Formats: sequence, C-alpha cells, structure tokens
Amino acid sequence: MKRSCFAWRVALVAPLLGALVAVGMSWANVLGQGGCCWRGWECCRPSLKVAAVQARLRFFPTEAQYAAYIMTRVEQAMRYKPDLVVFPEDIGLPLVSLGECYVLCAESRTVEQAISKLVVRHAEELVGLSREVKAGPVRGLLLLKAGRIRRAYQTTFQAAAQRYHVYIVAGSVPMTFPDAPGQVFNTCCLFSPEGRMHVLGRKVHLIDLEGPQGLDLSAGKPESYRTFDVPLRRLGCCPTHRKTLARSKRPGVRIGCIVCADAWDPAIARRVVEDGAQVLIQVSANPGLWTVAEQDRWAAGLATRVEELGVYGVTCMAVGKLLDVPFEGCTQVVAPKAWTRDGTGLLADAPVVRSEAVVFARLDLRRVGWRP
Repeated sequence: MKRSCFAWRVALVAPLLGALVAVGMSWANVLGQGGCCWRGWECCRPSLKVAAVQARLRFFPTEAQYAAYIMTRVEQAMRYKPDLVVFPEDIGLPLVSLGECYVLCAESRTVEQAISKLVVRHAEELVGLSREVKAGPVRGLLLLKAGRIRRAYQTTFQAAAQRYHVYIVAGSVPMTFPDAPGQVFNTCCLFSPEGRMHVLGRKVHLIDLEGPQGLDLSAGKPESYRTFDVPLRRLGCCPTHRKTLARSKRPGVRIGCIVCADAWDPAIARRVVEDGAQVLIQVSANPGLWTVAEQDRWAAGLATRVEELGVYGVTCMAVGKLLDVPFEGCTQVVAPKAWTRDGTGLLADAPVVRSEAVVFARLDLRRVGWRP
C-alpha cells in the first residue's frame, strides 16, 4: 500500500517538475546570454570589467619607489577583479626625475627653473648629443634619459601585469623609437599578463606644455594607433557560458587607446573604431584647474566621440602637481546616452577631481555587438 502511494505521488509530481524545467529552459533561451544562472542575469551577460586608476603625478627619487607606488595602485584596482586596468597619461613622465629628484624638487619651484638647472647640469652631454641629432636642450634631456625612463616604466608595469595576471593600459610615457632617431613621442602602451609590452599609439595633437616651448615632444601620426584584443576573464558563472567562451574564436573585446587631446579629433577616433575597437580608452592629464568651463570643454571630447560612434569610452585622468603645474580632472566611464537609464551616458565617475580614486564599471558587450 505504501509503495503504491509513493508511486502515485511520483507519477503526479514528475510531470510538474518536467514542466518547470521546460519553462526554465525557455526563459534561459529568451534571455540569451543570461538567465540560466541561479545568481541572476546580471552576472551571466558578456561584459568587460574595467578599473580606471585616477593616479597622482609626482617625482620619484628611485625606480623602487615608483614601482612600489604603481604596484599599490594596481592592488587597489584588483579589488574589483577587473579584466582591464587603466592608468592616466604621463604616468611615466615623472621618471625624468630619477637620480635628480633633489634638483627638481628641492632646488626648483617651477618647471622652467627645473629644466634650466638640468640643462646646465648636463651641458657637456647635450653638446655631444647635438652633434648627432637635431634637438633642443629640453628634448636633448629626454633623449639622454630615455633609456632609463623606458626601463623603469617597462619593468614596473610588466611586474604588475604578471603579478596580478591582468591587462594594463599603462597611461603614457616619453619614448624613443629606432625608426625615428632624435624624436621623443608621448606614447601609450599596454601590458599583457605575460609581461609583453604593446605600443598602442603615439600622441598626434600636442598641447602647449608638450610643444617646442615646453617639453619639445614629437607629434605622432594617426596611423600609429592600433587596437588590441583583451580576453575576458570569465563569461558568467555557469557551465553553459564557460563552454561558450571556450569555443569562441575571439573570446574577448577589442580596445583602442587615444592619448588625451587626440579625442577631440573625430578622424582619429573613427579610424580606431573602424579598426574594430569596441571600447575607446582615453588616457589623459589636464594641466589646469577643473573649472566649469573646463568640464564643458571635456564634454566635447571622448563623450562626443562615443555618442557618434556607438561604442563605450573610458577617460582616465591624472591628478596632483608637478612643481607649479597642477593636474585636475574627473575619471569617467561613458556610453551613448540611449544606453543609460537616465539618458546622461555616464556609467561611472570619480567622486573627486584632485585626489586619487579607482573608477569601476562593467560594460555590457552585447551593446557593441559582441558575439562568441
């Protein structure tokens, strides 16, 4: 009697369970990339997790101190478990102080004074260099220090990318290249978890501080910009989506980097997007105060390009002060206005404009036509 009663209950419940399973599978299909995970649709959608580090610019006496600072900032960003970490423009520029921080910091109050003192200190070397290449004294100083700057910059970000197994857009750094002797470019680089350095572009539109009366940098060409595929760390938490990611021929998202003022050039942004970029990364350092007028000017930069081209955008800003030059700005992650509920296009931003911060955002890749 008990067995027949049990069998009757099983016969009654089994169709109900089968119907529930069928409904669940149907909803999973309707929701597409999400919905099959018990934790919810949000965690299963294909997304790129970005952590933008609003870092402070300052001079460093030694390579070890610079490396310790960068490692600390990456460690803070890794609390969000990002796929990509971004640093601001000029993050490598303060390395010019290596070995001469006292001259730059203790003996000088302005950038002009510091440059004058360094020119006098390296006068003999600069005279010798002038016989080999045509360069003014300021560019000559950068050429003399280029090797040490590059080694410290590359070693530091290689170690950080390898230690935390993450892709890092390492802002920008003054860099020389064999194909352009006597030239120094404001260069953006990316580091992979394997420690490889990839040059993403050389700044085209230089501001006054970088021009002949300033740092005397060289202008790059638009075709120097390249895109890069960043693999996703994880696609959802359920086996179905992990298998989808494993089968994908390109299981990642393509990013493109633009150095600061180049974001106001529609042709450069369009060129990068036409090369496949789904996320535009703008590494920036604003040498001035973050006034209302300045905010309006910046709104016409990357945010406008994002609206025009239908991609995501990340503006990573530097803060701090290098002698008499202040740096202020607001790190932001933006999207076309139609992609945001409030219609502003803003996904995340820093709560401060003079202090350090980490801005995190999860970018829904279905918006940019991501397919496994």
